[in-house]
Amino acid sequence: MFYRFKEVPKKFHKKAPRLEEDEAPVFQTNSCVVATWFPQQERAFATGVYTAGEYIGLSVSHPFLFWLLSSSGWHSVFIATGIIGLVWTVF
Repeated sequence: MFYRFKEVPKKFHKKAPRLEEDEAPVFQTNSCVVATWFPQQERAFATGVYTAGEYIGLSVSHPFLFWLLSSSGWHSVFIATGIIGLVWTVF
């Protein structure tokens, strides 16, 4: 399964730090939403739920996404995550 990672373009490795830059404002936004929508005594629980959900989602989705990448290519990963995001938005 890991032999295909040699095929990942080198451009991706140069752009990977930019992914972290785009992700950084999410934590401040989540904190602002929690501070606005939840009473003070429930804020710690709400913060714990979205933080735990983020890492649980990453740990659950990564094996599937790596399998999808190795079997169908990187385009399929973007399509699959886009479809999951649209379905999640609707429900």
